[in-house]
Amino acid sequence: MKRYSKWAIVFAVVLISSSCQRNGDLADAYGHFESSSISVSAERAGTLVEYRVSEGARLEAGQVVGLVDTTMLSIQREQIYAKLDAARAKIPTIQSQAAVIEEQIATLDREIERFKNLLRRGAATAKQVDDLESQRRVAVRQLELQTSSRRSVEAEVRAMSTELKTVEDQIRRSFIRNPINGIVLHTYAEQYEMAAPGKALYSIANLDSMDVRVYVTGDQLSSINPGMLVQVHYDVMGGELESVPGTISRISPQAEFTPKFLQTRHERTSMVYAVLIRVGNNGKLNIGMPAEVTFQ
Repeated sequence: MKRYSKWAIVFAVVLISSSCQRNGDLADAYGHFESSSISVSAERAGTLVEYRVSEGARLEAGQVVGLVDTTMLSIQREQIYAKLDAARAKIPTIQSQAAVIEEQIATLDREIERFKNLLRRGAATAKQVDDLESQRRVAVRQLELQTSSRRSVEAEVRAMSTELKTVEDQIRRSFIRNPINGIVLHTYAEQYEMAAPGKALYSIANLDSMDVRVYVTGDQLSSINPGMLVQVHYDVMGGELESVPGTISRISPQAEFTPKFLQTRHERTSMVYAVLIRVGNNGKLNIGMPAEVTFQ
């Protein structure tokens, strides 16, 4: 009888202890799992000709999930390409004409020098030298015009190249790229609807790590600090609790009134401090799930 009574007492203590822990009597704080979400919008206004986003889908960072209509931009780009080809085709012609004029100037320089020598020997007239120098001045002006024309065409090419880059950048921005690894929480648009910058298409959150926001009383602050490891408990099937380790990432420096939907270890108190705990997601945690936290 003594042995039976001893084991009965032990079993009863275990049950009482387990019941107390399940009821949260040993938890130091209570809260809910949460995660920061990002609202994603298009960078250009237009019709969503493609849109592949659904709630609950897991998306990778950089993944293309949609496309705003680029028909007019594509036409504009083709027009710029045609203008660029036409402008660039002028440059070789201008260079060839300039080379011919340069050769003419070199020939005139030799003729002028030869006739000056003849003039000194009395075998040529001053008018012949003046005519050659006049021809050289005309050729120099023609060369200057060719050089100016080339610079003008090159400036035109640079301007159109810049315009082309702008159009191509607009086309690139027409593709909707998912910014982070995460799970889609909500979608706000459908394919063929109009998109606009600043108008959210969907929201996404990285659930690989989550936060638990709890509230503690002033007398608990002395026992916690940022970077401290804690245990976070959450409900599983069968009415049991499982635990994951967490790290205190932030402690609010200011007190605030206790939120109505939360409790503290000391029941309800008027003023509490918010504490944020970062937890790695083991695949079982979701936004909004209740959590109990044990600091020690």
